[in-house]
Amino acid sequence: MFHRRQSVPRQRPDSIRPRGTKGVFSYYSTPKSNVRPGNRMEKAIDNIEVGSKARSLPVLVALSVIILSILASLTVSIRPSVSFVKGQTALYRSQSDYENAAQNILSRKLSNQTKLTINTGNVEEELVNSYPELAAAAFRLPVIGRRANLVLELRLPAIILTTTSKAYILDDSGLIVSDLQSLAVEARSGLPVVLDQGGLDLKVGDQAVTSETVRFIQAITAQLQAQNLVASQLTLPASANQLDIILKDTPYYIKTDLSGDARVQLGSYLAVKGRLLKDNITPAEYIDVRVEEKVFYK
Repeated sequence: MFHRRQSVPRQRPDSIRPRGTKGVFSYYSTPKSNVRPGNRMEKAIDNIEVGSKARSLPVLVALSVIILSILASLTVSIRPSVSFVKGQTALYRSQSDYENAAQNILSRKLSNQTKLTINTGNVEEELVNSYPELAAAAFRLPVIGRRANLVLELRLPAIILTTTSKAYILDDSGLIVSDLQSLAVEARSGLPVVLDQGGLDLKVGDQAVTSETVRFIQAITAQLQAQNLVASQLTLPASANQLDIILKDTPYYIKTDLSGDARVQLGSYLAVKGRLLKDNITPAEYIDVRVEEKVFYK
């Protein structure tokens, strides 16, 4: 009696086709692109890598420069500059001579050409041993820069010691530091000149006399100058601990003891000289003041 209506199946919105179209239209579809997603991603990554390399290049260059600068600052020039302590000047040889010597020492070993491996103590010791006129040497490395500074302390000339064949310069310790010709002319002025009759074969670097002998000679010379007396000759005879003094315009010489007091011995001589003048006596050979409170003459 009752006829059921035939149901029409509902179509989903995405399957509804507008008139005149053959394909299926979807409200959720997107326009098609000619570039595949994978290619787009690769191209983006390539662009990032190129940009990163371009930005990192200046940084790498700067780091390279810094590293090279640090490495260069750790190296040492094999030719140091030379200076002297206490306002000293080059008395025996030129500064370039010491620079050449230091350069020769440093060039022997590669380890001497970097601040981390250089043995400054060996360089200093070898220089002092090579040049007797050097009392000390200090090799100072620069914090910034490559050229080191070599600071030298010279042994100052004290007396001129002459032999039958040669003349030498002695320092205050009695060491022969150079021959006479090596010392600057202006530095020789005022130095006592002493004749050595000991007959020893001397050379530069030898210990010619003791430091006590040098001090006595310097003291007796100062005492003579204070009394306006001029010594025409000072002699170290073969006799031990003896210094003979010949005064200008005097026919005799004065025997002194190197181990005694120069001031006391010269005072004894002056006292005896005055007494002899009163007695109109002139010694023909010597006046001996080596024994304290006693004077002999001949």
